[in-house]
Amino acid sequence: MKFFLALFSYISILGATEIKFNSLDSDLPPFIIKNNDISGVIPSILKKLSPTIKITYISVPRKRVDDSLKFKQIDASLLTPQWTKLNKDLIFIPLGIDYTNYIFTLKSGNNNPTSMKQVQGAKVCTRRGYIYPGLRKEGSSLKIKRIDSNSEKIMLELLSRGRCSYLIGNKHVINYHIKKNKLSQKIKRTNLVTSEVQLQIAVRKEKSKFIAKLRSLIQKMIEKNEIESLIQSFMN
Repeated sequence: MKFFLALFSYISILGATEIKFNSLDSDLPPFIIKNNDISGVIPSILKKLSPTIKITYISVPRKRVDDSLKFKQIDASLLTPQWTKLNKDLIFIPLGIDYTNYIFTLKSGNNNPTSMKQVQGAKVCTRRGYIYPGLRKEGSSLKIKRIDSNSEKIMLELLSRGRCSYLIGNKHVINYHIKKNKLSQKIKRTNLVTSEVQLQIAVRKEKSKFIAKLRSLIQKMIEKNEIESLIQSFMN
């Protein structure tokens, strides 16, 4: 019996479709967490597709994601139509997750901006290579100075040291780091939203088998509220 089970697993692996998935160049918790291995919401979803789909993770810097997809160095990535120029070459699969960016600031002082105009002339901590629609529309006229970093963790460190007055970040990602690094008494989220999109997985169009399986899986998980439950499990 063990022999046949092993043989079945071997045959399944041989017939598996390999997908090269962008694991990003740094953490994006709770969605992608990189410690000794790769975990988080997205790997947990992708794991459900095995053994017919074999996921190989490849780390790609944000600025190279479009080129890596274009030249087939990766097949899929966390991406939205607003973050790429390759829309016609990709299929986007919504995860049912609002990816909302807020303005964060120090609790000390009296910084509670309600509009981007109130951030006029300030230094703002941002992720290197990231596109922020709120800044792209108004940044030049507001004379906002971006202080770019390679991770949200570094951005929070800079904010806590006063190297920037504000930080733009996703509510899940920043709250994860605030909790993990015990900064809840020092840093607060304001009510000022800079952008809001639907988080999606972008896949090269020719990966039709993977697209069909992933779309079906995600739809079922959304209907059962399983993705939101996954987010909360990694946030706690």
